[in-house]
Amino acid sequence: MSQEANLLRLLVQGNKEFVTSAFAATGTAAKFTSQLTTDNVRKGLYIYNNSNANSGETYWGRSTVTSATGMPIPVGAMCAIPISDKTDQAISTGAIDVYFIASAGENADLRILEIA
Repeated sequence: MSQEANLLRLLVQGNKEFVTSAFAATGTAAKFTSQLTTDNVRKGLYIYNNSNANSGETYWGRSTVTSATGMPIPVGAMCAIPISDKTDQAISTGAIDVYFIASAGENADLRILEIA
């Protein structure tokens, strides 16, 4: 398959698998590990901040994410993160780890949807 065909494959809707999972974020950056059970490359990653209304925002980013540097996910909001979960040699892309951190002194209750 050509590189162009592989890139287009990642743009189409999921057709292999989806999984939902819960993830608890605290005041320390924590890595999210894919829960997909197949060897298919993730096409979609969606995060819903299911935290209590009295909680603060949750943030996502790389391993050094903080509330000052991360991308916010407000309580009750859904966020799409366009990041694959594993290396795809066919199109020369590598895995990028996603980390979550809650506002200082808070715990976040996240719901994560992955689509392959």
